[in-house]
Amino acid sequence: MDYSELQKLQEELDQKEIARKPTKPQNHKPVSPQAGKTVNLLTDKPANPQAHIPAKPFAGKPVSPLDPSSENEIVEKYTTRLAPSMVRQIKIHAAQQDLKDYEVVEKALREYFERKK
Repeated sequence: MDYSELQKLQEELDQKEIARKPTKPQNHKPVSPQAGKTVNLLTDKPANPQAHIPAKPFAGKPVSPLDPSSENEIVEKYTTRLAPSMVRQIKIHAAQQDLKDYEVVEKALREYFERKK
């Protein structure tokens, strides 16, 4: 596979991502400092109003078909950090195999843990 094919796959992924995400209008609200408190707009970050809310598992979502033994297991949303090149490889492989990106990562991790046994 040459670079132009990879570029075409990436463009297809980008278009799917754009189509999947609904556009939301940006609401720019002016920041008003609290009475008696000085706020530096360059360094002070607004508090995250949802910081105290724990992530909820996807109770209604079906479990990935990669592991039939996990039919009763509740899928939990989990995020991590990866290098952009790794994310790109995951997305390209997922598109080529007609999988979701999380299914590629899940399969890789299952194989890794199976080898470690």
